[in-house]
Amino acid sequence: MQLSSLHGAWLVVRRTSFCAFACTLGGMESERRARAAVYARVSQDRAEGRSVSEQEAESRRACANNGWAVAAVYADNDVSASRFTTKRRADWTRLVSDLDSGMFDVLVLWEPSRGSRDLVTWAALLDVCRRQKVLLHVTSHGRTYDPGNPRDWRTLADDGVDSAYESEKQSQRITRAMAANAKAGRPHGRVPYGYVRSYDPATKAFVGQEPDPETAAVVREIIGRVGRAEPVIAVSRDLNARGVRPPAARQWSRQHVRRIALNPSYAGLRLYAGESYEGTWPALVDAAEFYAAKRLLEDPARRKTKPGRNKYLLSYIARCGVCDEQLQAAPRGRAVPSYFCAGGHVQAGVAWLDALIEGVVLARLDDGELLARLTVADDEQAVAARAKIGELRERLAEWRDAAANGKASPASLAHIETNLLADIEVEERKVQRAGAPAALVDLLGADVIADRWRTLQVAQRREVVKVLGMAITLNRANASGRHAAGAYDRVAVEWPQP
Repeated sequence: MQLSSLHGAWLVVRRTSFCAFACTLGGMESERRARAAVYARVSQDRAEGRSVSEQEAESRRACANNGWAVAAVYADNDVSASRFTTKRRADWTRLVSDLDSGMFDVLVLWEPSRGSRDLVTWAALLDVCRRQKVLLHVTSHGRTYDPGNPRDWRTLADDGVDSAYESEKQSQRITRAMAANAKAGRPHGRVPYGYVRSYDPATKAFVGQEPDPETAAVVREIIGRVGRAEPVIAVSRDLNARGVRPPAARQWSRQHVRRIALNPSYAGLRLYAGESYEGTWPALVDAAEFYAAKRLLEDPARRKTKPGRNKYLLSYIARCGVCDEQLQAAPRGRAVPSYFCAGGHVQAGVAWLDALIEGVVLARLDDGELLARLTVADDEQAVAARAKIGELRERLAEWRDAAANGKASPASLAHIETNLLADIEVEERKVQRAGAPAALVDLLGADVIADRWRTLQVAQRREVVKVLGMAITLNRANASGRHAAGAYDRVAVEWPQP
C-alpha cells in the first residue's frame, strides 16, 4: 500500500508537470500568434481627427487590452490616402509587404480611412489580410474583424466604399471652390516672388496681394530683359554679381529666371484648367512685356538651339544660295570666324557679312513708318482677340449655368465646352503673338538708332533681324581670294511683303 501510494503520487507529479509544460507551449503559441502591426496616418489637411501620435496611443491600448504584442508601428504623416494624392506612402508600402510575408497576426487601425480612401488600395489590403489570415482591428469601432469571414469582409468593404465616397465628394468640393476662386481672380498657392499678402489680424482671412517693395523691381527687370532678348544666363549672372537674392535659393539660376519670366501672375493673370482670368492683384508688368518674354522663351527654334549657335548674328538665319541650308559659324583657318554651309558650297567672314547686313538693317529701321506697321496692327489684333475671349467666356459661363440648372444636358455641355475652349485657346495665342519684340520697340524709339544698335547684345540683334522677316542668302563668289570678300553681289536680301 505504501509503495502503491508512492507510485500514485509520482504519476500525479508527472501528469502535473506535463500539463504545466503543455500550458507553457500553449502560451508560447498564443504569444506568437498575437503579433500586432499598428498603422497610423493623417492627411495634409490635418482635419481628419486624431494625430498620428494619438492614433498610435489608442491602438497600443487596444493591443494591451486584447493581449497582443505590438511587433511594429508604421506611420505616414501629412500624406493623403485618396486616389488623388501624388505623394507616396513609404510606411504603407512597407506594411503591406510585411503583412504579405506573414510577419503579423493582427493589423490595428484607428479607423478604415486611415488605411486608405482609395477603394482599389483598400480592397488589395483586405485580400492580403484574408490570404495571410490576418485579423483587422478598428480601434474607433472597438471591434476585431476577420477578413476571412464573409460577413466581416463585407463590413470592411462597405467601410472602404464609404471612405472612397467621402474622398470623391471632398475632391469635387475642392475643385468647385478652386474654379470659383479662379473665375473671381483670387490668388492661389504660394505667394509669388515679388508680392506680399496681407491677412486680417482678427479673423486671419485673406485681404489682398500687393507688390513687395523689395523684390517687385527685380521681377520687372527680369521680364523686361528677357523680353528684350537678353540671354537668360546673362541675366542670372548679372543678378548674382550684384548680390540680388533669389527666391528660396542662394544664387540665381537659369531656371529661376525662366520661371519668373513665364509666370502669368506678374501680368495680373490667374490660370486654371487651361483658361486665364483677370486677377484681383496689381500686375507688375503689362501684358505686352509678359508676352514678349514668353514668346521668346517658348519659341520652338530656341528649344532646339545647340550651344553656341546664337553666338553670331546670322548663324542659322542666313542660307546657302546653292543648297538652301542654314549657315553655321565657327572659327576656321587662322581662328577667324566664318559663315559656311555644311555642304561646303559657300563661305564668308563673319565680320564682313555682319557689317553688310547691319548696314541694311539700320537703313531699314530708318523708315519712320516701320514701327507703326509692326505694332499698330498687332495692337488692334490683340484688342480684338481680348474682346473675343471675353465674349467666348461669357457664352461658356451661360452654358455651364444652363447645365447646372438642368436646362442643358451634360452631353451638350461637353460638346459646346470643348469647342469654346478650343476657340478661346486660339484667341489667346493671338494675344501672345501680338506686339513687336521689346528690343525692336526700344531700338525704333531711340534718337540715334545706330548708337542704340551698338548697345544691343548679339541675341537682341538676332531677334531684330528675325522680326524684320528678311531672307538673307549667301551665293558663291565669282572671284577668289581677297577679291571675293568685297563681292557684295554675293548677298541677296529679300523683304516680306507688307
